[in-house]
Amino acid sequence: MEKRFTILDMDEAFFVYDVAFGRKCWSSRRERIVVPYTGSHKRIIVYGAIAKDGRQLF
Repeated sequence: MEKRFTILDMDEAFFVYDVAFGRKCWSSRRERIVVPYTGSHKRIIVYGAIAKDGRQLF
């Protein structure tokens, strides 16, 4: 009986809808900069794999 294997390269990525960083900004004197953000922690995690022969799995 012949055994066959498929070698995959796998990776994952995180996409955050809204990040609350960069609150401090340089501005002209007497000018107030307002950086809008929601503070949401919603995110999407994407995971995928690709085989040596080009087949893709998500």
